[in-house]
Amino acid sequence: MKTLQELYNEVMNSDALKTEFLTLTTPEQVVAFAEKNGCPATLEEIKSFFEEQSAAAGELSDEKLAMVAGGAVFTPEFYTPIQA
Repeated sequence: MKTLQELYNEVMNSDALKTEFLTLTTPEQVVAFAEKNGCPATLEEIKSFFEEQSAAAGELSDEKLAMVAGGAVFTPEFYTPIQA
């Protein structure tokens, strides 16, 4: 029986498994894919695994992204052109 990490590594190193994984469209298909490839796991376990992967990769959660999202506004009061 494989761990989710082992299955993830296997998928990342196999074009065939990657292609198959990318065709999955429902949570049930993801669970069935994992089981078919020797890694029986619940949907909750799979979600948790991918959340951990995202956090380890330095990705922001939706909540944190919302806190920092925005932009800059340059108005004449705050903009001083560089003089040559």
